[in-house]
Amino acid sequence: MKKKYIHSKGLKGIKSQTKLPANGQTRTVAVIEPPVVKTPEYRVQNSIVNEVLPKPSAKIPTQTEPIIDVTPEKFWRVGVWSVMSFAVALRFLWLALKPFHHDEGVNGLFMLTLFRDGVYKYDPSNYHGPSLYYFALLSTYIFGLNDFAVRLVTVVFGILTVALVFSLRRYLGTIGTLFAASLVALSPGLTYFSRYFIHEILLVFFTLAVVVCVLKFWENARPEKFSMAAMSIVLFVCLLPVALQAVSLLSGANQVSLYVARFALIVLSIAVVYFLMLKLLKWDEGRPIYLLLAFASAVMTFATKETSFIALGTMLIALGCLAFWLKISANKINGVKTRRNAILALFGGLMLLIVYFNADVISGIGWFYNTFFVNVSRREQPLVLMAIIILLIASVEVWRRYFKETWSNISSEACFEEPHKLSYQTLSGRLRNSPNSSALVFLGAVLFAYLGIVFFSSFFTYEKGIGAAFEAYNIWTKTGTKDHAQNGTWAYLKWLLALEAPLLILGGLGALIAFWKAKHRLAMFFALWAFGLFAAYTIIPYKTPWIAINFALPMALIAGYAINELANGATKWRRTAAKLLAGLAIGICAFQTIELNFFRYDDDQRPYVYVHSLRSLSEMVAEIEQISENAGTRKETIIVVTSPDYFPLPWTLHDYKKVGFYGAMTKVSTAEIIVGNAKQADELERDYGTTHQFGGTFALRPGVDLLLYVRNDLAREQ
Repeated sequence: MKKKYIHSKGLKGIKSQTKLPANGQTRTVAVIEPPVVKTPEYRVQNSIVNEVLPKPSAKIPTQTEPIIDVTPEKFWRVGVWSVMSFAVALRFLWLALKPFHHDEGVNGLFMLTLFRDGVYKYDPSNYHGPSLYYFALLSTYIFGLNDFAVRLVTVVFGILTVALVFSLRRYLGTIGTLFAASLVALSPGLTYFSRYFIHEILLVFFTLAVVVCVLKFWENARPEKFSMAAMSIVLFVCLLPVALQAVSLLSGANQVSLYVARFALIVLSIAVVYFLMLKLLKWDEGRPIYLLLAFASAVMTFATKETSFIALGTMLIALGCLAFWLKISANKINGVKTRRNAILALFGGLMLLIVYFNADVISGIGWFYNTFFVNVSRREQPLVLMAIIILLIASVEVWRRYFKETWSNISSEACFEEPHKLSYQTLSGRLRNSPNSSALVFLGAVLFAYLGIVFFSSFFTYEKGIGAAFEAYNIWTKTGTKDHAQNGTWAYLKWLLALEAPLLILGGLGALIAFWKAKHRLAMFFALWAFGLFAAYTIIPYKTPWIAINFALPMALIAGYAINELANGATKWRRTAAKLLAGLAIGICAFQTIELNFFRYDDDQRPYVYVHSLRSLSEMVAEIEQISENAGTRKETIIVVTSPDYFPLPWTLHDYKKVGFYGAMTKVSTAEIIVGNAKQADELERDYGTTHQFGGTFALRPGVDLLLYVRNDLAREQ
């Protein structure tokens, strides 16, 4: 039956409806439906007009026509392999190029004790969680006790972090996911600290794993090969302490018996894991595996670093804020008005902040000038700043045009839809529909508690570690209230703008688009996670550069959402803007990552280079090796270290069996090599001037110089 669209003005008793023609103009029209006979078309002036709607020149997506991802599968596969290739290369190549940082040396000292004596005792007052050391223990068993072996752990987790991003394809789209993964792979900070033997990249990985696993469970996905492998590893780790305790009962047996017992128990553990995996895969076709992995990932964040409660707490707050925003912005009458007012209030608030902190703004401009123009060794830095400024201006212009274009019809603006509605109702429904849901949640809670006990008790060998895990938060709350490095309130903002500008700028653009549309819930969650965590760490006085990668990751994800929305836009300018912004971002990140990780890795003018050991330390170690080789003492060389600042030397010189770290002036005339501090120059000359010869000055890190003295008989052989 044909419908006629007529102006409703002057009509009574005729039901009107709103019709959205393809040209985007909204008209209120009346619908006449004659009961039997078709009414011939005619025109009546003034009161009634049959209107022939204009044919659309192009199909414009509406709210009922979501953006469909039609990117070829081959493009996806090539993109994944390309991104992963760059991620692997940037993290693996020349892994031992830069000398160990002070904190790496401290972690290395714990690693030495665990590797040689099989002992690790969690200390809540320092040095974070135990997970890093146990993962490194496996790699050192395979590759030996060296820089490559221990840094391999963080490299692997850095690569796995990039790989996890690909799991978000159904939410970010093909283009958005590939771009987000590219930013994570090329991020200067995420790359730099993936080549660093510290805990941070593990924390970032496990935090993202919590999100991905919850989403997979939410969408009722069946387990894939990687998730099954991960679950198998978790189960094996759960069984390992029992096997180790069983072997300890044979302490009186000979070595052969111990090796046989260990092998037998490992084989038995693998068999038990296989049996348990079969049971899990039969339980709702293995779907509960994702929720169990979410629990396991959550507890591993705590077993990695005590600051995990900030990240997970921010996520919970983000969920509450998201629910509130959806409630006030989804209202059909006032929802759009609320969004408009919120966006305008946001920009007004930013202007007020700039005025209020005008002194900090001026200081920041001076800092940028020094970073990119004054304290530079290469002429490329001003060009990098110019590229960042172009990216910023282009992003602002994209938002201005987008905001203006959608001001009156944002409700009908097309959006890349999520595969299913993310809400408390759908999650609770998913749990209710899962067989034995109560048992599943209980099992997840048991797994969370058990894994925590396993790691903090050092695999059931140090029971005090369990209580110490809770004490750590009391200690950290005191540490976190002090800015011991005097980096300032806006340190993270400066560091991000200097080395993560594409993530920050495009992340901001993505957040604006997501909240303006108010349709893509996961994108809004990513935005709240990223900028909420950034705000939390900005407020906390304690600041170190590696913490920045915790919010750099979700910024990359929301940036991917922004590019995907623009790339799938209905207008040409949006698609062109996506290419321009993505190209600039990748170019800036690639240049800064290569420069930071392979050329200026010890330049303290770069934000992420935080009192790092200088490359001259490697020169001193090479000199010590040469002296020891010439003397024929090799690893038996007697080395006396009198400098009070000597980390990471306990790790760097760990192969030498006769090294003494005194931290103060000590006279050992028979020692072949003396390593002192420049501040001890007079005392060194007094105690060793007649028996040893000065071998040179080597910078340990900015402000700390080491003096090398070599015994006279060995010095003459050089």
